[in-house]
Amino acid sequence: VEDEINTIIVDGKSTQATRSGKNLFNKSITPIIASSGQTFTELGTGIKISCTKSSSTNVVRYGIYKLIDLTNYVGKVVRIKCEFYKSNENLAPRYCIGLCDVDGDNRKQKSVSITSGKTVSFTVPTLDSTSIYLCVWLYCTYNSPIEKGDYVDFTDIIITMDNSDMT
Repeated sequence: VEDEINTIIVDGKSTQATRSGKNLFNKSITPIIASSGQTFTELGTGIKISCTKSSSTNVVRYGIYKLIDLTNYVGKVVRIKCEFYKSNENLAPRYCIGLCDVDGDNRKQKSVSITSGKTVSFTVPTLDSTSIYLCVWLYCTYNSPIEKGDYVDFTDIIITMDNSDMT
């Protein structure tokens, strides 16, 4: 079966070929904001976040990706789904979608998943003048201790706009 191939312009002037109007996530972009003590590696179907320092206290490690201007998408449903594998059972990975401004600030998380492979969504609200970009958070861990070398692989990341097909 042949799918029509579309091109979506992702903020930052990079492009990605997609099928059926998806995927809005471009794994080759650099996080606009990242907590310290980690590295990001592009995988064949996603991103690996690796811890470069240990901490015996609870820490949060994440990367934030700014994707597209949502000004023309008010009322549309944005969905995200991805798989994650954690190298250490103590890690608490999660992924979120929401809004941010052009610099990745003024962030508003709209939907969160702590379960690998779960689809979460939000409807684009009437936007204020600043937080107009679709933003994705990938957390290597959320409030847990870490060891140097711990990592989470986020794979098969799918983000769609008004498309419930998450395959």
